Amino acid sequence: MRRYTATPFSIAYLVFDFIEGLLLLRFLFKILGANAGNALIGFLYRLSEPLVYPFRGIFPNVQNGAGSVFEWNTLLAIVAYALIATIIVSLLNRVVVVHHYEEDVVA
Repeated sequence: MRRYTATPFSIAYLVFDFIEGLLLLRFLFKILGANAGNALIGFLYRLSEPLVYPFRGIFPNVQNGAGSVFEWNTLLAIVAYALIATIIVSLLNRVVVVHHYEEDVVA
């Protein structure tokens, strides 16, 4: 488990871990056929919908008769946001390394 502090890295990890966790819960509840009429599940779906929306229609969702839905768009969103997180943390790392290098050169 990550330890979060008030650094740019921790803030980025915290935001993206929250997004990934939210999307993972959505994916699991959809595939298990959770009742969207339930207040908690409905809230989860409404909260995660803006994160999934850009990926709608890329692949069709697979449904079975028991209410279970395999949402490709949610799975794609999980992968995309993980890649975005990796890129942002990598860029932050480069900025911090350059900043520390400049401080060492000046001192």
